[in-house]
Amino acid sequence: MSSIMVKFTGDFKELMPMGFKFHKLFANNYKVYSKNDVWIWVAHGGYVEFKDLYGLSGYAIKMILDDTYPVYEEDVILPSIPERIMFKKGDPRGCRINDKGDILSYKEYCKLYQPKYKTLEEWAKFEATSSYRDFYIKERHINTVKEIAHMIKITEE
Repeated sequence: MSSIMVKFTGDFKELMPMGFKFHKLFANNYKVYSKNDVWIWVAHGGYVEFKDLYGLSGYAIKMILDDTYPVYEEDVILPSIPERIMFKKGDPRGCRINDKGDILSYKEYCKLYQPKYKTLEEWAKFEATSSYRDFYIKERHINTVKEIAHMIKITEE
């Protein structure tokens, strides 16, 4: 699967009135606007990312714009360790994203991988080496991405 990039195509001057904060980061004073974990890098040509998701951000933003993120309507429990509840009904929408663009809800992820591990220690060891990254989609993330939807362009590379 190709990577998905999100570029800001709007006017940077419109961001502060929308509640974005302006920052200068690192020794090079990179100019960045941020709001609710959504970062828009001026220095990188308007690259849009979620804080700490880096190159996987495009997948998460596309998922939000397409309304394809997981919604938990019941508890998510590890199949072979029933005492371990991953998410309760109403918890933030959690998913796993890997560098190939595969997006799995935690329920799908646990069904696929967890049956191989019989203890929490084995599961934790696997989790530490997994190529998937956690992403909790909160209402504020959804609102911020949809607020700037008319100001961004998604491309696949």
